Amino acid sequence: KIVKEGCKQKKIILVIDAVNQLSSQDFAYMMKWVFDDKTCFHQFRFILSTLEHECLTNLRVKKPQPPEIEVQPLSKSDRKEIVREYLAQFHKKLSENPKDPLLGDQMEALLSKQRADSPLYLIAASERLRTYGIFEKITHFITNELPGNIPDLFLSI
Repeated sequence: KIVKEGCKQKKIILVIDAVNQLSSQDFAYMMKWVFDDKTCFHQFRFILSTLEHECLTNLRVKKPQPPEIEVQPLSKSDRKEIVREYLAQFHKKLSENPKDPLLGDQMEALLSKQRADSPLYLIAASERLRTYGIFEKITHFITNELPGNIPDLFLSI
């Protein structure tokens, strides 16, 4: 009811991340609900993100075909900046000096993790590192104990 009333008063932009993770139950990934005239969703403007998936294929065959923008992976400098900016909020930083005999290049160790291409991973890993208690052992922790994938990282937090 609130959505229908909102549609009458203003244009609504709905942002949904990872539509490829929608449940196959009720065929949500078929994306028919986006264009269904029986709901007011057809009055929305959608911004959707997805990996290559059946839901994207289903969107590509709709008429008119919605505009598609492929987002490129983060550059290494962008990934470093995410980590630096996040940790700086807490007056913390990682060593970026490979010649440092005690710490080594902690940033490089973090960026070499399997999912370090993901902003979500970088923020979550930075939070985990921020709260890690033993400064002298953080390089070992990054290299040997910090999970490289998002589900395991969230379990460790």
